[in-house]
Amino acid sequence: MYYRLISPVHLTASNRQFFVKKLGVYGFDDIATEWVRSYLSDRQQFVQFANQTSPTLTIIVGAPQGSCLSPLFFIILIADISEWASIALIEGFADDISATIIDDSPQKVIAKLEKASTNILKFMASNSLVANDSKTSFILFGSRTTGTPPTHIKVGHAMIKEQSTIKLLGSTIMNDLKWTEHTEQVLNQMNHRLFLFKHIRDLLPEHTIPTVADPLVTSHIRYAMQLFVTPRLSIYKPQTSISKKFQIVQNNVTRAWIKAKRIDKKNMKIARSDLRTYFIRQPDRNFLRARRNEKDPR
Repeated sequence: MYYRLISPVHLTASNRQFFVKKLGVYGFDDIATEWVRSYLSDRQQFVQFANQTSPTLTIIVGAPQGSCLSPLFFIILIADISEWASIALIEGFADDISATIIDDSPQKVIAKLEKASTNILKFMASNSLVANDSKTSFILFGSRTTGTPPTHIKVGHAMIKEQSTIKLLGSTIMNDLKWTEHTEQVLNQMNHRLFLFKHIRDLLPEHTIPTVADPLVTSHIRYAMQLFVTPRLSIYKPQTSISKKFQIVQNNVTRAWIKAKRIDKKNMKIARSDLRTYFIRQPDRNFLRARRNEKDPR
């Protein structure tokens, strides 16, 4: 069984002296740490709207927003979080932190997860970080008896209710590890984007169509596709129902691109080849390339 706790944390009150000391522990020399201390100190900001300007104030917390160094500082600040919750598998992306516990009973998992979350909150407090209760979620993966009510875990002073689905890095994950809800959401979003593309198609210069069509629709179809679509390892492998649905959307984009209708009976394979677009249901290229290399070492 898996329980996942996602706690976005935000660098809103970073203790600069503590952070600079942590840099020293990680191997930064005195010159580098002094530069960082200077970079974060005595910065000022103001807001200007039209001809009105607010008073200038000194920034006493955090790092400059929009700076390429700020995400790096944040990663350094939370790099040792796993040392505080060794009983859980800690993973993170940007400011999303997840703690995963695996055990043979829900009771054991909940007890360990609550202990891990307590230690994570202690880590955040010691690093002047804040956990966002409203964006903390909890999900159980595993077989459940029908009608079993959702359970709760205690995180600090908040009770977090078990969810049947969670949104993680743009993907909707269900507790039964099926992708029904995710694919439906993607298809609805793609059909909406296709509607927009059809309406702006005639207003766009021909050379800009690929630049608009690919990020607007195709790139979203491809995102994380390896998770929910079984790759075709040969042209004889059956096509999954999910890949067929996504291919229909891509075919509709192709028709809008070349200004064709269904009744025109255009060959979509040839049209995609002419437009140099990726065929969603085609065999996995990397796999086929590897197979060819095995047969022909040259």
